[in-house]
Amino acid sequence: MTAGVGRFYRQGDKLRGRGKLEEAVKAFEQGLMIDPDHLQSLNDMGIALHDLGRTEDALAAYRRVLGIDPDYVYSLNNIANALHDHGAEADAMAAYQRALEIDPDFEDAIYNLAVVYQEKGANKKAANLFQRLLRLDPDHATARHLAAALSGATTARAPQEYVQNLFDDYAESFEAELTGDLDYRTPKALQDLLRRQRGRKSFFNRALDLGCGTGLMGQALRSHVARLHGIDLSTGMLKQAESKGIYDKLMVGDLAERLQKRGPKYDLFAAADVLVYLGELDDLFAAVRQRAATGALFLFSTELCRKAGYQLGASGRYQHSRGYIRAMARQHGMSQIAAEDTDLRQDSGRPVRGQCHLYAINADG
Repeated sequence: MTAGVGRFYRQGDKLRGRGKLEEAVKAFEQGLMIDPDHLQSLNDMGIALHDLGRTEDALAAYRRVLGIDPDYVYSLNNIANALHDHGAEADAMAAYQRALEIDPDFEDAIYNLAVVYQEKGANKKAANLFQRLLRLDPDHATARHLAAALSGATTARAPQEYVQNLFDDYAESFEAELTGDLDYRTPKALQDLLRRQRGRKSFFNRALDLGCGTGLMGQALRSHVARLHGIDLSTGMLKQAESKGIYDKLMVGDLAERLQKRGPKYDLFAAADVLVYLGELDDLFAAVRQRAATGALFLFSTELCRKAGYQLGASGRYQHSRGYIRAMARQHGMSQIAAEDTDLRQDSGRPVRGQCHLYAINADG
């Protein structure tokens, strides 16, 4: 590596790691003025450009790499990512497959190709690839979870690492995709249920938004509460929520674990599109009751399971039956106020059927 280009490459790599993407691109460009064929600089500049949403520029950078070295697997994987985001699915799959012809154990390409197959509904092919990845990395939490989902197995909950990584990666585009392509309705549906059932009484001293994400549920709750707290596993999501300025306090951590610690009592708990990452709900319901003030309410959504109990779907999300929710609530001293069937959002052009629930909590005192 030429000394000059190496310095600019390291500088760009460091800036990209800090999220300073525009500055990173400039550093890579300076290095490429010294050595226009420096593959690492071209490849990593492509990643920064892709993260900036400059897809065409990213594709051009990757093509420059592959014009120099057609077998450069990192750029094959990265150009496939950009093509996939650009809607060129067939070209993306061909690039992933080419990378795996060169390096059959290239874990990123295995994972990314599996995700594309999952999105296409080719569940068997996707499951086989996730299993292949697990043979290389048995601790890969996402592969383990999705392999189970695609094989029809039902686990107790999604791994924390899977949920955290999913939403950290998704944070910046989360709201645009949900409220646009996926027609996400859950926060509004929960707010409407609360208003219909409580009327003028739908104002609360302190509320906790469980799995608050970017703050869509918090926005729906803000006019109903004096103090609003939020908790989420994803620091990326919390950063987006903080920017809205609607929460009085935000916390990072697992929901049940965080609630089991000492802290204030709440008279409203809300969980929009959160229980879909938990199969077994015993720990969460117990923790909610533990932190409930007298007269507290629990407002939440679930995806609907037609079978008894709960199950893990091929999407990696859990569905819960009406009977399971009622039984879990009774076990933890909660009484149903209302439960309404509704369409929560779209998935692959089809409505996702679910329920919005409102329960009164018999607090432990």
